[in-house]
Amino acid sequence: MKLKEHNENTFDFKNFLYDSSNGTIMSSQEFLNYHGDKFENRYLTFENKNKVVALLVGASVVENSIKNFISHPGASFGGFVTKNINFSDTEKIFDLFNNWMKENSFNYFKYKELPVDNLIPINDSLKYLFYKNEIKLVKSEISTFVNLNQSEDELFESFNSLTKRSLKKSSNMFFTKISKEKKDVDEFYNILERNLHNKYETLPTHNLEELKYLVSKLDEINLFLTYKNDSDELASGILTVNLNKNTVLAFYIASNSNYLDHSPVRQSIYEAIKYSKEKNFKSFNFGISTEDSGKTVNKGLLKFKESFGGVNSLRNTFEYKI
Repeated sequence: MKLKEHNENTFDFKNFLYDSSNGTIMSSQEFLNYHGDKFENRYLTFENKNKVVALLVGASVVENSIKNFISHPGASFGGFVTKNINFSDTEKIFDLFNNWMKENSFNYFKYKELPVDNLIPINDSLKYLFYKNEIKLVKSEISTFVNLNQSEDELFESFNSLTKRSLKKSSNMFFTKISKEKKDVDEFYNILERNLHNKYETLPTHNLEELKYLVSKLDEINLFLTYKNDSDELASGILTVNLNKNTVLAFYIASNSNYLDHSPVRQSIYEAIKYSKEKNFKSFNFGISTEDSGKTVNKGLLKFKESFGGVNSLRNTFEYKI
């Protein structure tokens, strides 16, 4: 087993990510490039008999004069991306990485676990090695996903009564389209920005130009926009990211306050879920409902996600000193 470090042009990371057991688009250069020069990215591959069996994308970050390696500070998910490896291979990769960290004078490693939706078989060998080496779990967040491996009727029946009533009512009042046009991104972002400011006194993680860049550059991103039948004013929308061949992530959800009584956002979400199922994805991930580094649950938000038949899994972050 050998470790190699690459610049972003010397290995086709995206193809490996899509063929892997657990990779996501968020570890690709195309996604991370929207940050520009904000991070010092490090691209690592692990080869067995000249064949790449794992990769890790992270960034070198200096915090309080301490040099850390974070996988990845500019993405929701990080972690080792693997392809059909056993425990022995995982152990060798872990040892190689630790040696590389020491050789490059890193002090800490922060590891954001890849999404686990309990539908895709996951190799937990690495998590055992974390336990064995006393690597600390520093954050655990609740993430909610919808199982798409069921018929559309079964899917609808898994929704709670309020969501089903709302969808039946709104289906005659609203329509939804998929768009990647800049003017539509502008309109969606305007509502998203107002939502986050009014509810949480915060701003979206991405500014408008960053979001436009991602929408224009990545085929994996779709924007579902819902309008009232007799109006061209946006009522609600959801921006999704196809993380890999199995999972779609709800990246941003926004709702126009002028239409809250009719809850068109449920229709936006339902259309995104149906579209994901039609494209043969296995799960629809709503993302997290926790705040304050996982210490507080936003129970209203979590209940809303569960109303679509969502079930919960953990998104963990680990940290250890070299």
